[in-house]
Amino acid sequence: MPTSVQAYEFLKKHTKKDPAKIINYGTSSDDYARRVADSFTLVCEMPYYYDPRIGDTSKSDVQRREAVLRSIKLAEERYNFVKKKYSVVKRSVKVHKEKKPFKDAIEDSLKRFPDAIAAQKHWAQTDAKLKRNATVAEKFDSHVISLFYNLLSLGMLYRCVKDTKNERTENEVLHQLQTWNKKLEKQLSYKVIPIRSLVKVQLGSALVTAEYISMKR
Repeated sequence: MPTSVQAYEFLKKHTKKDPAKIINYGTSSDDYARRVADSFTLVCEMPYYYDPRIGDTSKSDVQRREAVLRSIKLAEERYNFVKKKYSVVKRSVKVHKEKKPFKDAIEDSLKRFPDAIAAQKHWAQTDAKLKRNATVAEKFDSHVISLFYNLLSLGMLYRCVKDTKNERTENEVLHQLQTWNKKLEKQLSYKVIPIRSLVKVQLGSALVTAEYISMKR
């Protein structure tokens, strides 16, 4: 798990702002527990689907820096679209209490994005380690998987706008969501992983972790 200290140091290195003015949240329970109780934490997040390229560590045909900058460009496109469309419906969304979780998530994302992406861009442009060729997995992550995560933001925006009597904006958001989704689908060769398999991995991870901790003590 990345810690708030790591996030602070990254922002300190790659932005001109005081990181404390950018980070307005605490650290994870894992980070805190390790400081006071010598705890051990295993994070076992499972994928929604599987594409063989995500495990391919052979060299791709693009530089790592180029791949990272591509993902940053996609993120900026998503940010500009969300910002523009949300500004149109912001006032009308406020009266719908059931929209609050989406409204809060969107507003928080819009607030954090400029500083976060500036740091990412500075890192991508200055880190000498990114001169090497990206692996197939890294290229796939930057070119394809980043598009998937951008779709999550568009999905929240659509749920925020839907049924708020802003039909034009609702249709525009839905169209963009569908367009990006089709673009993603064309670039994927995937299969959905059965829930049973995911649960087995997580349960197995918990048992292995328990065994590791018992042997360590």
